[in-house]
Amino acid sequence: MTFYQKYTRLKLLFDKIEKIIILESILFTIKNMNNPTLINNLRSVPDFPIKGINFRDVTTLYKNPECLKIIEEEIYELYKDK
Repeated sequence: MTFYQKYTRLKLLFDKIEKIIILESILFTIKNMNNPTLINNLRSVPDFPIKGINFRDVTTLYKNPECLKIIEEEIYELYKDK
């Protein structure tokens, strides 16, 4: 494997890790949220993927600019001193 191939694989790995960290931050924010705007725009899918699970679909929050702004502010507050 060439240096470039190793570099490319590592870059892809780090990009995935970065996306996971961002997603975990968003999910943490949503899990602990008490903002009515976010709660009202969060889609719930009952019994998905199996009976008894209430799946929370965060993609609906990305469609609303106001929700994105709230999430951005909450993530900033969460990490500003770290």
